[in-house]
Amino acid sequence: MAIAVKAGTPACSFIIAALLSVVSSAPTTGLCSAGTASAVGGNGPWSWSCAASNGGSTAQCSARHNTGANGPATNLHYAPNGNLGSNGNTLPGANGFNLADVSDVGTLNSLPSGVVGLVWVGLCNGVDATFTATIRLLIGNSRLFGFYLMDEPDAIGECAPLCTAAKLMAKSDWMHANVPGAKTFIVMMNLEAPTSPTYASTYNSTITHIDFFGLDPYPVRPQFTGGVDYSLIDADVRAAEAAGIPVNIIVPVYQCLGGGSFTSYKLSRSVQEQEILSPWNALAATPAFDYAYGWGSQAGDNSLSTSPDLQAIMLQHNAKD
Repeated sequence: MAIAVKAGTPACSFIIAALLSVVSSAPTTGLCSAGTASAVGGNGPWSWSCAASNGGSTAQCSARHNTGANGPATNLHYAPNGNLGSNGNTLPGANGFNLADVSDVGTLNSLPSGVVGLVWVGLCNGVDATFTATIRLLIGNSRLFGFYLMDEPDAIGECAPLCTAAKLMAKSDWMHANVPGAKTFIVMMNLEAPTSPTYASTYNSTITHIDFFGLDPYPVRPQFTGGVDYSLIDADVRAAEAAGIPVNIIVPVYQCLGGGSFTSYKLSRSVQEQEILSPWNALAATPAFDYAYGWGSQAGDNSLSTSPDLQAIMLQHNAKD
């Protein structure tokens, strides 16, 4: 929301659009990173100005009202990768995230009250002794929500080792039989271009018995005109439905990363994140949980943990449920 105004620097009209904020009430602090703020006027949107000194130009600033309407409604919110502090606290917890990324029973047991765990498995080797020995430790754990079986498994073996639907079904069936109430989850891999997605002949609940399927059509990419294409979200959901995945078991994945080794993506600005949430509200209005990817940096990328602007947007979204 703050806009820098330096002496002698002209105010540019694009500044307002680039730094447009979305807030729940009239802003009172952080109005200007430099210069003198005027009184805030309006009823949402609100407006004010930042007057520079020594002959500098005045910047016009604005913030629109967040009604809480954007984004699906669910009471579980997931932001993985580096999401746990040294004392067992969940670092995204201050932003309303209450479904933690965990990988062992000790971490699961250390979660604070009100937080449950999605246990990372990340294997496609069917049901073997190592798998069952690990999962048996979690049976009856009240902090367990479910199991993240695989991230973008490859059903044809073209981009990653082949992961058959039968092996995923074996895992999901074993978990359902031996860990009552636990849910199983994967994120799908799109086999075509982001603008023409397909999940044909890959996975659905009928051939895998998996409970929930994540879709991650990240729209903020440098190769698109203007750097963003929100139509990817609708196209991805339609492709999933065509492959036999109904909307009631789809988990929306919101883009909260970019840069570093992830050169195909750019970190969303706050206004873009609002526009990402909006179509999901119409397409998958009440998912079992939603997924902001991701909290911590993995490969020199920018992420939710280093973006106060995105944290504010996600807090507003998460708090409305």
